[in-house]
Amino acid sequence: MHVKSLLILTTAASLCAVMSAQGQVVQPTPGAPGDYVLPDGSAKKLVQDNCTVCHNLRNIVNSNKSAEDWDNTVNMMMAAGAPVTREQGDQIKAYLIASFPEKPRPKPAAISGTVQVKFREWSLPTPGERPHDPLAMPDGSLWWSGQFANRLGRLDPKTGEMKEYPIPIKGGPHGLINDKDGNIWYAGNWGGHIGELDVKTGEYKFFPMPDPKARDPHTPLFDKNGILWFTSQNSNMVGRLDPKTGGVKLAVVPTEKAAPYGIAGCPHPHPPHGRDLRRHDLVRQLGHRQARPARSQDRRRHRVGRPQRAAVAALRHDRDR
Repeated sequence: MHVKSLLILTTAASLCAVMSAQGQVVQPTPGAPGDYVLPDGSAKKLVQDNCTVCHNLRNIVNSNKSAEDWDNTVNMMMAAGAPVTREQGDQIKAYLIASFPEKPRPKPAAISGTVQVKFREWSLPTPGERPHDPLAMPDGSLWWSGQFANRLGRLDPKTGEMKEYPIPIKGGPHGLINDKDGNIWYAGNWGGHIGELDVKTGEYKFFPMPDPKARDPHTPLFDKNGILWFTSQNSNMVGRLDPKTGGVKLAVVPTEKAAPYGIAGCPHPHPPHGRDLRRHDLVRQLGHRQARPARSQDRRRHRVGRPQRAAVAALRHDRDR
C-alpha cells in the first residue's frame, strides 16, 4: 500500500511539473521582430537581425541553457552560415547567457543493478560543427559527419587522436557508410550530391544529383551488389548510385509528401509474413526487376516517412536489368 501511494504521488508531482513547464512557454507577439519579444540588452538588435534569417525566435525565448550550451549553439549557427562576425558572435553569446540562463533541472536517480555503463566523451576540433551519424569501422576507429562545419572526421578511441577532412564544396554531410575498401561515403544534404572520401589519399569524389529537385540526399545504404541507395527527404525521392559508372537514378515516392528519411534493405527474397504488398512504379523507375516494401514489423523498426505517412519502408532488389 505504501509503494502504491508513493507511485501515485510521484506521478502527480511529475504531471504538475509538466503543466508548470507548459505554462511558462512564451507565446508569439504579432508584429514583433522574429515573432517574439526579446528582453533588452546590448545585442538584442543583433539577435533580431541575424537570428531570424532561417527561423523565428521561438527556440531562443523558450530556451534556458548553460553558458557552454549557448556557446555551442552560437558556434553551430555561425558554422551554418549566420551572417555575423566573430566579435558579433561573442556579443550574442553574452546576451543569450545573461537573458536566458540555465534553470535547475531534476537530478537523475541512480539505480543499482548488474550492468555498469561507462561514458566517454571527446571534444571535437571545430566548434559548432554539429556532429552526428557516428560510424564504427572494423579497425576500431569512429567516423562522424560535422554537418554544419562541412567536414568529416575520424577518431581513434584508443589514443583520442582526431583528424578532420573538410569538404571543398558545399556539402552539409548527412549519413555515413563505408564501402568494402574502407572508403567513407556521405550524402551531401546541402549540396545535392553524394560524396566519397578516399581514406588513403584524403581526396573527395562527388556524384551530383541529375535532377536539381533532389536537393537534400541523405541516409546512404549499400546493398549486397555494391549499389548505393539513399533518400531525398524534402524532395520526396529515393535514389540509387552505381559507384562503378557514377550513374545516379532517381524516382519520386508514390505517396505525396511522404518525406522519406531512413532506408533499410529487406534480407529475404520475399517477406515471409504479412500480406502481399504491391510493387510500386518507383522501383521500376530505378531499374530493378523486383522490390517490395519491408514487412510491417520492419516499418515499425525503421522510420522512413513521417509517422503519419508510411510510404516506402525499405527496398530490396534481386539484380539489375
